[in-house]
Amino acid sequence: MPGFTSRVRKIPDFLDNSFYHNNLAKIVTFHSDWTLLTHKEAFGHVVEYAENATLWDEDFSDSLLKLSKLPMPKGSKGEIRKKCSVVNHRLY
Repeated sequence: MPGFTSRVRKIPDFLDNSFYHNNLAKIVTFHSDWTLLTHKEAFGHVVEYAENATLWDEDFSDSLLKLSKLPMPKGSKGEIRKKCSVVNHRLY
């Protein structure tokens, strides 16, 4: 296990703003995460979401709702999954 794992804020069984707390603690995995700390405007949002979980929850909910209203790409054979983590099985 990486050396920083003991410092990682415990992740609950639900989605919350823990990512932003971990990011402020400089516990990041990807280059894009690090960029959030080094870009002035992005850093402001990281602080804002770390300090205000309700704001993060509302913004995230609004974003998912907006994404769910996007049309399927033309010619796509997409479908709604019965279980998000599993591709629907077809019998043909």
